[in-house]
Amino acid sequence: SILKSVINLTDEERHELSAVLQHAELNYITKVIKELEDRCAKVSALKTAIYNPSYGVDEVHDLQEMVPNMFWLFGEEYNIVTEAEPNFEEALTRYIDQVHQSTKGKSKSRRNKQRIDHPDKNKEMDIFAFRQSYEHNMIENIVVELKHPRIKLGEIELSQVKTYMNVITEQPMFNAPNMTWKFYLVGNEFDSSNFIVNEIINSTHHGKQNLVQHIVKDNGVIYEIYVKPWSMIFNEFELRYKYLYDKLHLKRD
Repeated sequence: SILKSVINLTDEERHELSAVLQHAELNYITKVIKELEDRCAKVSALKTAIYNPSYGVDEVHDLQEMVPNMFWLFGEEYNIVTEAEPNFEEALTRYIDQVHQSTKGKSKSRRNKQRIDHPDKNKEMDIFAFRQSYEHNMIENIVVELKHPRIKLGEIELSQVKTYMNVITEQPMFNAPNMTWKFYLVGNEFDSSNFIVNEIINSTHHGKQNLVQHIVKDNGVIYEIYVKPWSMIFNEFELRYKYLYDKLHLKRD
């Protein structure tokens, strides 16, 4: 099949292939295509899990195991700090460890266990991750709260995420001036109260889709909360990758 594919190329296409191979090894080209295929398959599996109730998807044992393996849905190159609902003290300890391990010039010795003095310190986050931009010396943090496909998102669910944010804003180690924080509440749909819709409308002046809260602290740290249905996340994936999938003519079915 490999030889047949080469033979079927036109002269011009063979010259193009030869030119490409001068700049990139064939095995790396196949790895990139395999990664694109893999991402497509994972999104398809996640859609099936969410939209087909007969599969009996469980929030903790299914979604929280699937999503960390496809965190590129929220951004490339995030380091997962915690998943499967750790409390804030555990999350803070792991976070400081990982930031120090991945930051140039920082001591690589293990940090002492951190303590949080807050009434909600035992609240649990689904997924907590970060990524660092060495060019701009920034640390971007992200917290994702996943809800069971049958749970409609409303005031109660949003209040849970706001509680997470309140705990984090009061911890100095979470709030260096070079940090940003994004919180995502993700579910299948909004409830009929229009509470989430009204929150989104109230934040439209910031010019960011599905933003419900935007806070800038005195030291410059930015906190944002987004509420997104899975349909929007899947559409964003399609928009980001459509050009590549179309150019490669991948058999996505």
